[in-house]
Amino acid sequence: YIFNLTSDPKKVYYGRYADLGALRMSQIVLPVAPADLLMLVGVNPLPVAEPAGGHVEHFAGGKLLVETPDRRWRLLIDPKTHLPERIDMLDAAGQSVLTCRLADFDRIDVAAALGPFMATSIHIQAVGEDGELDLRLNAMTDARDTNRLRDMAFDFDALVRALQPDEQVELKPQ
Repeated sequence: YIFNLTSDPKKVYYGRYADLGALRMSQIVLPVAPADLLMLVGVNPLPVAEPAGGHVEHFAGGKLLVETPDRRWRLLIDPKTHLPERIDMLDAAGQSVLTCRLADFDRIDVAAALGPFMATSIHIQAVGEDGELDLRLNAMTDARDTNRLRDMAFDFDALVRALQPDEQVELKPQ
């Protein structure tokens, strides 16, 4: 499910991403599957290069431009910090469909000695569309001590009651 609380009327879209066709997917503000969202915000590691894999180039301002072996992702990486500043999801023609700008990195507090860094300021824009998403994260942990990540945070019915969308749109297979 995806809640769009900035539209008028406020809407929630729900269904299984695996069942969606391109036309229904285009009705969503940001047409991205949950697994792709993790790559887009810089959580997933880069895929391992194969012999005919991706490539790395130096880009303006000394940044590294990295394209993954499957040609689905293009990343702009700061060579000093090794952190992504921008990640683009590409279509079959190699054109950007979604662009994510990442900033204000902070270390995630984990039980291990040093946790990974993650952007706390995330801006995703649908290229050529009005759809965009801004995320601000803080106090990121693995929730080992506080058990802060509760099932209720993912309970569709509880979220509908709390956020009160005007319309519920079921995304069905084409």
